[in-house]
Amino acid sequence: MTHTAGVPDYFDESVTDDFEAIWADNPVYKLTAPKHFLPLFQAMKMNFEPGERFAYSNSGYILLGLVVETISGQSYQEFVTEHVLKPCQMKNTGFFRMDMLPENTARGHIYDEDLKGWRTNIFSVPVIGGPDGGLFTTAADMNAFWEHLIGSKLLSEAMTEAMLAPRATLNADVGIYYGLGVYMAKVNEETTRYYVLGADPGVQFFSVYYPLKKVTATALANTESNIFSLLKELNEIW
Repeated sequence: MTHTAGVPDYFDESVTDDFEAIWADNPVYKLTAPKHFLPLFQAMKMNFEPGERFAYSNSGYILLGLVVETISGQSYQEFVTEHVLKPCQMKNTGFFRMDMLPENTARGHIYDEDLKGWRTNIFSVPVIGGPDGGLFTTAADMNAFWEHLIGSKLLSEAMTEAMLAPRATLNADVGIYYGLGVYMAKVNEETTRYYVLGADPGVQFFSVYYPLKKVTATALANTESNIFSLLKELNEIW
């Protein structure tokens, strides 16, 4: 969860930024469970010795999902729905199949230079989300998630504290750290924000909680617009 294990990433952004290219030989409609991702990285060498440094790894989360499934006896999607989404009352959030999206669900869109037009991302991401991403959500539901997490309504106080404690240093000069699945920023040893963010072809997302102001801000885009500039402006305000 700290991305310090050295597990090789099946999508290594230092090598390529073309996420769609992965699916040329790996049909997205077959990727419905964590085990289906193993052939993408299980024969690769470790990137570094465990604990040596921080390097974001989608594959690390795939392995974590397999651990969850093995211990719980449930699919990863079922476990998260039962133990996270329902307790947090995230009523409009779920692991929806790309080919069975509920009513009023926004589809991701990509501008295709070759076609000179917009197309959906249905063939550009796995058919259903898993441990390393792909969950559909809303700003209101993310507000509910932060409320339950920060208020220790989702986890015990001890586990919440452990999750939000800095585990890896990303940039000591500006005070950016990583905990257990969440980024954080500190100024003079005081945490100014916790945040999660990500992007896939046709989508971008960030959600941030400012503990000093007790304010939550979430932005979701169903195109590859640069919403992260908005996050930068919010950080300067709060």
